[in-house]
Amino acid sequence: MIIKAISLWEPHATAMDLDLKLNETRSFTLSYRGPLAIHHARKRFVGNEYGPDFVMQLGRDGVLSQLCYGVIKSVVEWYDSQPTHVIRGKLSERELFYGNYDDKRFAWLTRNRISLPTPIPTIGHQGLFDWEVPPEYEHLVAPMLAKYAKESAGLFA
Repeated sequence: MIIKAISLWEPHATAMDLDLKLNETRSFTLSYRGPLAIHHARKRFVGNEYGPDFVMQLGRDGVLSQLCYGVIKSVVEWYDSQPTHVIRGKLSERELFYGNYDDKRFAWLTRNRISLPTPIPTIGHQGLFDWEVPPEYEHLVAPMLAKYAKESAGLFA
């Protein structure tokens, strides 16, 4: 079973794993919808690139103690993409903290996170990339994949 994956720099990947961050913000949108594996990029987190207030909040949220690199630990359902200016006023301060909701950007909305029992070492890539779900975890992702396969089939019926 192959699904899409995205590499996120830390601390953003861990924030998604902890449900502190539900949306990924980008300067573009894509038509893809369905399961999306969250890959923790190998780029190391350097706190002084972000500022002390940001790092302190990461510590309070428990993110700093769970950073990891070069693995996939969760899969989310990417169900929509919205311009940031449309949803910005509806988001919690925590969500705004973990994303870039400036104008002319898009929020990739996710839900239904699935935590994998063990982190899977994976080489990441820029943009979306294909990831083969290990056979022992296919049963966790299959219902989400089936949902979107049905929706896609309905478009062509």
